[in-house]
Amino acid sequence: MYDVIRTVEDLADVPQRLDATDSEEFAISQRFDREFFVAVCRHGFLPMAAQTDTNTFWFLVKCHRQREVLDFPNLHISRSTRRAARGKTITINGNFPAVIDGITAAHEQSWLLPPYVELLFDLYAHPEPGFSVCSFEVYDEETLVAGEVGYQCGSVYTSLSGFYTASGAGMVQLCATARLLESAEVAFWDLGMVVPYKEQIGARRLDRYRFLERFCAAAAEPPAELPSGHIRECRLLLS
Repeated sequence: MYDVIRTVEDLADVPQRLDATDSEEFAISQRFDREFFVAVCRHGFLPMAAQTDTNTFWFLVKCHRQREVLDFPNLHISRSTRRAARGKTITINGNFPAVIDGITAAHEQSWLLPPYVELLFDLYAHPEPGFSVCSFEVYDEETLVAGEVGYQCGSVYTSLSGFYTASGAGMVQLCATARLLESAEVAFWDLGMVVPYKEQIGARRLDRYRFLERFCAAAAEPPAELPSGHIRECRLLLS
């Protein structure tokens, strides 16, 4: 049985409530509004969504037991990723709608459900102070071959979801994104759930409370300025 969150104020003790129940990592809410979305992010939780058989949409508040974090000096770029970077470019906020389409096409069970996507588009077009939704796009000539969406909360960048359509393009996108975040003086990259490929590029695991402590401190800092609109050569970024 999931813990039900009804108000923004209820978010304050989500970790302790999860510790005391069998919910492990998830609380749920029927609120789908920008105030709640941003509050979930500012607390260091990951906003997700689910749909029941009765076509009811639920907002999922995910508070990981372990979260992957990349500190940029630890970034590892393999030789194969450097080779795959040749001829590719990366942009920030170059084509947000195309990245959303790419993610939903690539993941049959994507949790980017309609009311959630509506919120992403709203927050992308109308950021909150210290909070913004953004996208990264990797192109091979004119073809979009990889991308991801995420959000910037203070000086932290958090990944939500991504996709790739060409061999090696996903790792190129990850490493090139890391270089861009580092150059913008982002504090660290919050990569979300534990997955082996994240540790291949140098990410490490933090337990729930250590992560939340780090995240909330960095989220309270002034936001880093991401270089939106610029086209960068991935080969040069990864050299």
